[in-house]
Amino acid sequence: MIRFRYNQTPNGILIQTVGMAKFMEFNCSIEAFEKGLENYKNGDLIQNAFPFLSADEREFLITGLLPEEFDNLFTNE
Repeated sequence: MIRFRYNQTPNGILIQTVGMAKFMEFNCSIEAFEKGLENYKNGDLIQNAFPFLSADEREFLITGLLPEEFDNLFTNE
């Protein structure tokens, strides 16, 4: 998992990667996010720790890649 900071926003949580200047907003409570983060750090699979996040949001937590960056990286064009 990459290093990141997070802050509460009116719509959920804003995640900022450390050193990469990328942002993604998640639509969940800070309490749910922190509980998921604790579970993930204790060994839960990311999809089990954060079932309320989309696959793109979970990938962002792991790699720091935004959805379009991930798609571009793995597109055979």
